[in-house]
Amino acid sequence: MCILAKINYKMNIENNCSIEKIQLCELSMPEISQKEYYFEYIKNFKSLPLDLQSSLIDQMYSIYSKALKGFTRESFFQSEFNNPTSLCTKIILLKTTADNSIKVFTEYNIYEFFAIPNLVSPSNKYLVSSGLSCATQKFQRRGIFKKIKAIIGALLRKEYQNNNLLHFDVSVNPISYFSMCKSASYFVPKYNFIHPESIEKFMIKIMRSFGYPALKDKHPLVTKEINCLVDFDKKTFLKNYNLLPPEIKYYIDLTGLEDNLGLCLLTVININEGNTLSIPRIINKKIPMLDSAIYEWVVTNFKPKI
Repeated sequence: MCILAKINYKMNIENNCSIEKIQLCELSMPEISQKEYYFEYIKNFKSLPLDLQSSLIDQMYSIYSKALKGFTRESFFQSEFNNPTSLCTKIILLKTTADNSIKVFTEYNIYEFFAIPNLVSPSNKYLVSSGLSCATQKFQRRGIFKKIKAIIGALLRKEYQNNNLLHFDVSVNPISYFSMCKSASYFVPKYNFIHPESIEKFMIKIMRSFGYPALKDKHPLVTKEINCLVDFDKKTFLKNYNLLPPEIKYYIDLTGLEDNLGLCLLTVININEGNTLSIPRIINKKIPMLDSAIYEWVVTNFKPKI
């Protein structure tokens, strides 16, 4: 690791919290030219002082509220950053070099599930990440989320290398679903692929745990989603349905592009042989080195008030 710098954050008059930012050289090219942006990784958001948490949430909610709708600032905090069933909350920030302001964020919560009831074993234990990503308009459609996905995948595989690790998401966008079909090694439900019934049952278990309802006369993995895109022209998709790729047609057939409906997805980050869901072992390709720097936050000298 390479030490970039230390920044001191004053928690209050009596207590100080020092944040040390450490460059993760193993994820960056040896020589990085000055770019427009860089990344920061917060391994455990819940370990930060509360006032620092609040400041970050204000900045992230400002981005969220312009890209998505559904959460108030309070429900954004409670659902995404203060869930008591979450083992920890991880955050990737994209900041611009010019002013060090946040332009993109991704937050992942990590949860623990067992697929088969009453079987506590490593082969039946699954860590499941889930969260959301948002970007300012300037940084949308620039391949940023693909880079962030590579970063978080590499970091999670390293931290949880001996665990079955999956990612759960609700797709509210046919384009993102299409992209998954073209890039993901293994995910459910995938167009033109018959997935095992055991995986669908496991996904429904996760849905219920997260409060996603089953819907009458809909596919079991279609659910209500509070978050939806602010600027989404579904009329164009419906008007040009016959010209669309089959993957997008499949998504539209399942959801009807109805407001506040989404399709639940489960992707593999890391999976061990002999897992109880019978997911095939996937050898993850080497993560390409990033052409942007990434720094991890390390909290030091934190003395809670007694």
